[in-house]
Amino acid sequence: MQNTPSSEWVTPALQLLRHARNGALATQSLAWPRTPYASWLMFSSDEAGQPWFCISGLAEHTRNLRTDAHASLLIVEDANTSAAPARVTLVGTAQPATPSPLLEARLLRYQPESAQYLQLGDFAWWQLQLTAVRYIAGFGRMGVGDQTQWQAAPQLALQDEVHLLHDLPALDGAEWVGLDFYGCDVRRQGQLHRYDFKERPHDLAALAAAARQAVTA
Repeated sequence: MQNTPSSEWVTPALQLLRHARNGALATQSLAWPRTPYASWLMFSSDEAGQPWFCISGLAEHTRNLRTDAHASLLIVEDANTSAAPARVTLVGTAQPATPSPLLEARLLRYQPESAQYLQLGDFAWWQLQLTAVRYIAGFGRMGVGDQTQWQAAPQLALQDEVHLLHDLPALDGAEWVGLDFYGCDVRRQGQLHRYDFKERPHDLAALAAAARQAVTA
């Protein structure tokens, strides 16, 4: 299997991350020593493409991570669309973290149900701080890199995202949820929809124009 240059695999891997709402988190099990424990859970990502989870203090993963913070998150595209779906594994350490007000607002736009969980007092935000990424896009196409390559991708500052969301025109029967330099997210009838940009915009004005065009195409 041939590795693709970083400029070729980082973009589709990031797009796969931005499309996903759930993934399989694997941690080192306390119940079964020296054994990975994996389960499906909901996540959101920050402006740098780092995953965040809202999980209970009683969760199996929480108990595992308090002993060993090493973890990985597997994200797979819709397996029904391909016999060999694209997938990306994000490797790093998971730590409890307090997001900034702007970041928490973004996380809750994607996970509004987490607001109720956080009010219970037992739930908290955890961030997966990446050390490595492995992307496979079917037979013969893959890429492996570290957090330096991942974070070198264009990032939309949270404050700029808020301003753009405020200035974008209202949608009929839908609402804007989030933006980045690769696409935008809209909620329609309670469901999140991702719209990829045909070309990556290079400034904020072009990003706003790309978002308007994407949702009306």
